Amino acid sequence: MSFEQTDRNSIGSRFMDWPVIAICGSILAWMTQPWQVLTINDAAVLLVSVSAVFTLLWWSDRYEREPIRTIAWALLWGAFPACLLSYYLEGTLTTLSGGVLIEESMKLIALILIIRRGSVQSWTDGLVMGGYIGLGFAAFEDLVYAINGNDSFHILVTRGIFSIFAHTFFSGIGAVVIVMGYLKKSKWLSVLGFLIACFLHLTWNTVLAWEIFSYNIAGFFFFFSFLPPLILCVTSVLVRKQEKHELLVQGKFAIESGRMTEEQLWLVVSMKGRRQALRNLPERSQRKELKSEIYDNARMLLSKTDYIL
Repeated sequence: MSFEQTDRNSIGSRFMDWPVIAICGSILAWMTQPWQVLTINDAAVLLVSVSAVFTLLWWSDRYEREPIRTIAWALLWGAFPACLLSYYLEGTLTTLSGGVLIEESMKLIALILIIRRGSVQSWTDGLVMGGYIGLGFAAFEDLVYAINGNDSFHILVTRGIFSIFAHTFFSGIGAVVIVMGYLKKSKWLSVLGFLIACFLHLTWNTVLAWEIFSYNIAGFFFFFSFLPPLILCVTSVLVRKQEKHELLVQGKFAIESGRMTEEQLWLVVSMKGRRQALRNLPERSQRKELKSEIYDNARMLLSKTDYIL
């Protein structure tokens, strides 16, 4: 027995989602023409750095993972529409704060769409979906820096060490607070989350612009290379623990009301139980169906609000 099935593919499956992505991507490809500059080695470096951040976000979203098309939509929105809109809008501004406000606003559009379509039920969803949007933005930004630089390989390696976590850090941490406000029905808290994302982004850009660590290599490494992934990792652990606690609390009520069995709850909260149950199913279609049921049960346990930003 599972709860009422919902359309987990709502984001990214609507027809008009993808033409916007394709049009913006085509315009950016025509403007930058990366194939004329980048080599296979450059692409490999970019893929490795992006994969490191992607893996962290994927690991964080273990209990109620979003469909691949949702993740793809978030990444591609950050990489194409958000970057293209930011490029044109930032041309009207010359201040650091103005550029930060525009970039975070363009990323926020995708997060609001994801929330309004019912793809966010927990703080973890805020971290991973905001993070994926930011990762897409960071990946294309790194690509642009490499295309416009003198040594694309060196630039991609350097940015892979010092900045690939940056936009994921800004947007992911801010999105956690935005989603907290959404779940608590507090628009002021959601606004605070957006301001936190802008503050982190502005601080990052200001430190770079003022060359605060120009004579302190250790400080430079700590601030730009070590601190963002550290905070993201700690946040990932905390929000995942919070999500498991919420699942257990809501699962107890569901069992008492007869809407869920103890075995179903065990499959939702136990990765070991999931792996064991999936191994016992001989057919791929059966394993896919069980995974879908587990995610839907987790989703329904976490869905307790109809508040909309």
